[in-house]
Amino acid sequence: MKKLILILSILLIPSCDLPFDPGPMPSDIVKTEFEPGLNIFGILRVDGKNYGTSFVRVERAYELNEIELEQAFVPTIDSAHVEIIHPQKDTTQFSFQYNGRYDNENFIPTSGESYSIRIDSTDFPIVSGQTTVPNPPIIVEDRSNASELGLKITPDSTIHLMEIYPVYGMGIDYTQRYTNKNELIQISVPVNHEEYGPLNRIELFSYDKNMSDYLQALVTVKPQAYNEMVKTVEGGYGVFGSVVKSEVYK
Repeated sequence: MKKLILILSILLIPSCDLPFDPGPMPSDIVKTEFEPGLNIFGILRVDGKNYGTSFVRVERAYELNEIELEQAFVPTIDSAHVEIIHPQKDTTQFSFQYNGRYDNENFIPTSGESYSIRIDSTDFPIVSGQTTVPNPPIIVEDRSNASELGLKITPDSTIHLMEIYPVYGMGIDYTQRYTNKNELIQISVPVNHEEYGPLNRIELFSYDKNMSDYLQALVTVKPQAYNEMVKTVEGGYGVFGSVVKSEVYK
């Protein structure tokens, strides 16, 4: 079965961001073969907790026309064998929990270390992938201004993308996203927000390259549908990546 790939991103970019000479445009629609397989979302998390919060979600990849035709099916895979491999050290099995989710509360990854994943399901090819868990950034606080909390952030080379969330008493004001350009990041956050109240903390999420590519890719209509524009695993579709969470309290 063929799947038509519709490139829609150009419609979403403001005209001021387009180059004056974009070059030749495609003359026809690109077609690719859809190969049945697993579609996964796996992420190893380092977040300071004393139990593991990493997880893997496993589904059958499907095409959008299956939804359009309202075909009844259950995409989640509940009988896969999911392993997280720490080379030359150990292998941890992630057990099925519910709705295609697999995890292991005894597994806590280590920053700076590399891990592999292997997912075996009898009906589909084996999925494999690799990630290096980022090291946390160096954060220097500046409290010289009573109305703001300033941060100077130096990202490690293992970090490819950062998201920064100021968390207030009544909600989150905004999110700032930075790609790692090996430069110092400086931000200032109000310690009191007119709508959300006093600042509670600032949460920083540092992503590896796989998650960086995945988060910045064009979003498909349905997240379960496979996306040819991002490929971070072998033998299937989806992403296997990692994230480190850091927090700065008021």
